[in-house]
Amino acid sequence: MSKVSKNKGFVSPIVAVAIAVATLGGGAVTVSAANNSVPGDLLYGLDTALESFQMATSFSQSSKAATRLNIAQEKLTELQALVANGEAAENIAKAAEKLAEHQEAANVAITNAQSQGKDVAELIQLLQDNAVRQQQVLTDVASNVPQEAQPAIQRAMEASQQGLNKATELLNQIPGSGDTGSDNAQSGLENQPETPAP
Repeated sequence: MSKVSKNKGFVSPIVAVAIAVATLGGGAVTVSAANNSVPGDLLYGLDTALESFQMATSFSQSSKAATRLNIAQEKLTELQALVANGEAAENIAKAAEKLAEHQEAANVAITNAQSQGKDVAELIQLLQDNAVRQQQVLTDVASNVPQEAQPAIQRAMEASQQGLNKATELLNQIPGSGDTGSDNAQSGLENQPETPAP
């Protein structure tokens, strides 16, 4: 009796996500729609719940880093869509803050994984590629973002730059990597894609 009372009101993340999916109609269609939602959409709460579930079930530092990097890129896509559609500054800022949050956490997780002796070469490459892409997109959208959202955009750019710096630092610690990572990152930033001539 006391055991039941002690656990009363507790809902595990797995159950919480399952209840949310069932309540909203359930199935792969709902989950897919949630993944494509952006701040301000009806299903965005489910999207963030699913992301929390992914993070809760990423147990190693390497898996935490990979999860955070993937979610950060999802936030970048959300941010692009919000800016392109002229959405409210509040929603743009929310996406940018989440991008920064996940990027910063990924930086830490990769460092922790390396300190534990894990092979993080692929994660470092993903970190570098993501950071270069983020810098390009954030630079492109910055001039079209409302003033109220500018601080969040700036934080996202700083987190992205820290990720780029971290990738370069870690690559230089891998025997035989030399300055290749740094050169590739710099090349990626300097050679941003141009609109092809008609």
